[in-house]
Amino acid sequence: MTAGRIVTVRGELAPEALGFTLSHEHTAIALWHIPGRWDYWELTRDEEVIVPELTSYREAGGTCLVDLTPPGVGRDPLWLRRLSELTDLHIVMGCGWYRGAYYPIEALIDRRSVDSLADELVREFEVGVGETGVRPGIIGEIGTDKPWLSATEERVHRASARAARRTGMAITTHAVMSDVGLAQLRVFEEEGADLSRVVIGHADSYPRLEHYLAIIERGASLEFDFLGMRFTPTERHGEDRLVRGEPGGQVHALKQDGLVGDAGRRRAEASNEAAGRADMDQGAARRLLEVQIVGEVARIVAEA
Repeated sequence: MTAGRIVTVRGELAPEALGFTLSHEHTAIALWHIPGRWDYWELTRDEEVIVPELTSYREAGGTCLVDLTPPGVGRDPLWLRRLSELTDLHIVMGCGWYRGAYYPIEALIDRRSVDSLADELVREFEVGVGETGVRPGIIGEIGTDKPWLSATEERVHRASARAARRTGMAITTHAVMSDVGLAQLRVFEEEGADLSRVVIGHADSYPRLEHYLAIIERGASLEFDFLGMRFTPTERHGEDRLVRGEPGGQVHALKQDGLVGDAGRRRAEASNEAAGRADMDQGAARRLLEVQIVGEVARIVAEA
């Protein structure tokens, strides 16, 4: 990767051109095709719906979003480039494979070596996906189906770390309602990945201060992106603690420890790191926290 450049679906640009960025989005995603599973919302691909929504986001001041829909659940490079052209938004596309239940059969994850998978990610970064010429700018979202890494998921995580080392891409993960994000970090660390360029996603679904501290003390970033979701009691009751700092509240406690500071209030800038910046501050571990909170929640935290 060219130092300090963002790879979008329409080409490279300077980090300062991003502005307000939504760092974990899906303009379309298919999750209900796996027999016997009902997994979050399925976002139907509908240009007549999504274009006005993205246009409204643009008019409100948004300039970029990161679409983390992986192969197997609906990634479409040409779709993303078309949306970018229609809305004049910068869109960063992800790469890699989601989680075990959703690995596409044709990817042959269980039959290939770690290096073979890494080579595929590097090839996409260098020349684009298939014949489209559209390049990913971030690895992810990759994740786990359970509170542990399966053998195939570990293979994908190792491949992602190796590809990140070779390309400079950041990594963003799916780590829900458990401390599995630490297991993900362990694999990345073993593979020599730069943990300051790793985002542990959905961290607010597991509201444990000690978990957050363990992640940021290793130099990785947290992403709070389940705010407003209502699938489980944790999600229904955890949001208030995160936002208002009630007993057991994470944001309040992190502020008390001096770990959020300006980083938490920068909100949009925080997500730029996940979109592929190469110039992230390399100071002490306590300065590495980039809590990514979007929309109204970001405003509440900033004004607290």
